[in-house]
Amino acid sequence: MGVTGVTGVMGDVPMGAAVACVGVAVLLWGGPYSAARRAQLLLAGGGVVGSGPPSWEDVAHELRRVRGRWRPEWWSPVVGLVVGVLGGSVLPVVAGAAGVPLLRRMRRDRSARRAASAGLTR
Repeated sequence: MGVTGVTGVMGDVPMGAAVACVGVAVLLWGGPYSAARRAQLLLAGGGVVGSGPPSWEDVAHELRRVRGRWRPEWWSPVVGLVVGVLGGSVLPVVAGAAGVPLLRRMRRDRSARRAASAGLTR
């Protein structure tokens, strides 16, 4: 019976993060309710179902939509997850998650300073 070290347990986390990233990419790629939409089109005779990956214009549009919807501080865990998967470490993921409230506070303080300085100059 062998002894499993910390590296054996920690080696599963990056793989799990990579699987989660692939799952999110597949969901974004197909769009919401893509299977139901395809079934309706095929069974109801409503038209041809598109095949293949989406065009680069569709991907760019989706990324612009997500970027416009998310506040800047929510990109911190995304960057942490990417760096963690590439580096094989959990620390960037934790740092990215911890950065969300800090970046939110910085953004709110900056907007309060701008509002205060705009009020003083008028």
